[in-house]
Amino acid sequence: MTLSRQLLRMIGLLLGLMLVACWLIYLQNSRSEMQQQLGNHAQDTATALSLTLTPYTSPLDVAAITATITALHDRGYFSQIALFDNDNRLIAGKQTPLEQQNGAPQWFKQLYPLQAPTQKMELSDGWRVMGRVEVTADVTQAYNRLWLAGWQFMLATLIILLVAVIAARLLVKRILKPLQQLQKQAAQISQRSFKPMQAMSGTQEIDSLVDSFNQMSDALKELFSGLEEKAEHLQLQAFQDDETGLGNRRGFIAELQHLTQSEQASIGCIGLLKLNIEALHQKQGYSAVTQLWRGLVQRIEQEKLAANQSFRLHDDEVAILFPQCDRQRAERSMQGLLEFLSEQESELADEGLGHAGLCYFRPGDSQDQLLSELDLAQQQARQQGAHNLFFNQGNRELPTILLNTQRRQQLIDAIIKEQRFEFRWQGVKQLVRDNHLYKEWLPTFADLKGQALPTATILALARQTDQLPALERGIVTEALAFAKQQPGGDFSVNLDPLTLQDRDFSLWLIDRCRKDPTLAKRLILEFDERRLTPSYNSISNIISQLALLGVRFAIDHFGAATASFALLTSMKPNYLKLDGRYSHQLALHIDNQFFIQTLLQLCRGLQCTLVALEIEDKEDLALLRQLGVEHGQGYLLGKPAPLASATMLS
Repeated sequence: MTLSRQLLRMIGLLLGLMLVACWLIYLQNSRSEMQQQLGNHAQDTATALSLTLTPYTSPLDVAAITATITALHDRGYFSQIALFDNDNRLIAGKQTPLEQQNGAPQWFKQLYPLQAPTQKMELSDGWRVMGRVEVTADVTQAYNRLWLAGWQFMLATLIILLVAVIAARLLVKRILKPLQQLQKQAAQISQRSFKPMQAMSGTQEIDSLVDSFNQMSDALKELFSGLEEKAEHLQLQAFQDDETGLGNRRGFIAELQHLTQSEQASIGCIGLLKLNIEALHQKQGYSAVTQLWRGLVQRIEQEKLAANQSFRLHDDEVAILFPQCDRQRAERSMQGLLEFLSEQESELADEGLGHAGLCYFRPGDSQDQLLSELDLAQQQARQQGAHNLFFNQGNRELPTILLNTQRRQQLIDAIIKEQRFEFRWQGVKQLVRDNHLYKEWLPTFADLKGQALPTATILALARQTDQLPALERGIVTEALAFAKQQPGGDFSVNLDPLTLQDRDFSLWLIDRCRKDPTLAKRLILEFDERRLTPSYNSISNIISQLALLGVRFAIDHFGAATASFALLTSMKPNYLKLDGRYSHQLALHIDNQFFIQTLLQLCRGLQCTLVALEIEDKEDLALLRQLGVEHGQGYLLGKPAPLASATMLS
């Protein structure tokens, strides 16, 4: 029961008891007053009647006496009027029959009894007593008056009680309104919202409580802000170059491993820009080198290369990653950087400011092999002259279907229509008890000949051909159908934010979740942070609608992009899956350990579950447990395995 109801009940009970007591006292006092009035009235009537009847007693006029008594009796105030002579013989009189004495209920008469007083008065002619008059009051009308007065007082009492309860409710509501706001503010604080409250109750103690709560909210806000700044600093320190803002070599190795060795591995290109920094420094000084780097970073931003694609490997090397096998885009971007170098005024006219090499990468490639091919490409470019680009295709052939635009379209059409995909699952587990938190369902694709194709590449092709919503709708449809056949257990499906922006898809998904609320509460949608960061504002409303239906959300590969903490505090996901680069060789990277500990504190404040990804080493697993990480995913905990039904058919 709420506090307001308890207070209202207590106030209503006290007011009710007080008014009932007043009602009882009022009835008792009214009864006493009426009893006295009955006696006085009977006495006054007996006196007046004796004076009136005296002339009719000598000589005795019985008719006149009877007429006078009858007239007086018929007024209804007396139950009996009688005239007796000196020998106590009745001369004349009249009495009300018992059956006419009605009015108030019998229980009321028993509860508040009234005695019918009889008053006597002698008749005399001055010297002689002629007889006596006896007048007995009628209590019927007195009971009626007392009964009516009681009901009127009760009605007034009930009205007063109702008005008092309404007034008390308004007063209690006004007083308790800050407490309700405190409750809402506490819930908002758990969701990382720190809006101050206004103290408007008019009660000093409540207003003081609100002020104290606002002070606590401000302190928590500063604490969380400090944790965010610390986590962002640790993240940048680990994988970002301090001087240029590009990724560092460690970030490049981690991202390359993700693109070639993880479940999201894809086909793409790597570019290496080799700068003639040493010669520029010798001839034009350090300021020229600084200016060159500043301009180069601006040109990289103009080429719309994300922070997780551009890396400063050494003082004279910049690596660029181009996922999803877009050779033409890679060549255009690298040529743009070389054009920038050629436009700079320098004293290195003959040898130039740099050159560039490109090569392919595909799932399963080793880093040593790729770096060797990339180095060979930049050496070939150097031999061709200043500001040249060389593409080293190597000895590996790419599927021709990925290089032809028309065949790309045909491939995606076939995958959608024929549902040429299968599901595998990989568990997200508790690191201590080895129980599943939920299972992630991973789609795999094949070309027209049945040859396996990288998942990330197929999704990229679908995105390029504007078929991604249709493809992912088919994937989600089959996932929901299979989950319905397997009751129990939560499952997750990866979704591109671009798909959720599609109106038809979002309306369809909301409708499916509304029709099957049990299945919706088992569903977890995962979004890759690098895709979600620029798109969140456009899909936040849809995410809120799905959350109301019970759908939960996870941010995948958190920490792979740079603007992640603003996204974390805005979206407030149920699960936060930490990018694998923070879990690898954890014992060698103290900064990563500090970052994970700080992130754990933020997740606890947001009521969000932190999941460490790509756990593949027992030492890393043991250290994650020591740091307080309770959930993880990776080959060490369980490799992806086929679902019970290999091919998902509708």
